[in-house]
Amino acid sequence: MWSVTEEDIGTSAWNRFLKDGVIKPLGPTIALPYDITPTPALRRFATSQHVPVNMSLSGTGALWVRFGGEAPAVLDVCVPARRHIRQGSRGWPIRLHYSTRPLSRVRGARNAMIASSPQDGHAVESAPRAVVDALRWAPLEEAVPWVVMAAQHGVTPHQVQGELALLRPKDATAVRARNAWQMLYSAGVV
Repeated sequence: MWSVTEEDIGTSAWNRFLKDGVIKPLGPTIALPYDITPTPALRRFATSQHVPVNMSLSGTGALWVRFGGEAPAVLDVCVPARRHIRQGSRGWPIRLHYSTRPLSRVRGARNAMIASSPQDGHAVESAPRAVVDALRWAPLEEAVPWVVMAAQHGVTPHQVQGELALLRPKDATAVRARNAWQMLYSAGVV
């Protein structure tokens, strides 16, 4: 068994296994045996039951899937149309955001979107787009460490500027993302 949930083994066993170090959490609802190293595919799997069909994971959640680290408390999900969608599962809160930007489906590109298909699960946005969305939607004290990590993993200022250019100029979240990015860039953090 390569993954386990609290429903699989019960609350008492879940808490005991966590305490004893038998399993390590991969998010609030799934854990791995201590000797299995989390990979992007496993992190994507951990978020799969929380991202509705035909939507994509972005922001800090997408950066976590790509680069690792501690799982974010809330997953940011891009919704392609303005519609109300109920959260389908408990355990990992999601924030739904209407997004009209084109998807980054460049095949073979280093930071391209991880494509969506029925057998593969949900889509995960490109790293530059996830950086911009993290600056738009997550509290800045949570977003900045993820942005720095993305820069350390090869996301360039040019790529982020390209994603910022796709945002509507008067969108309040776009203004917030531009200001935060400019602050980080001018301070030499990224």
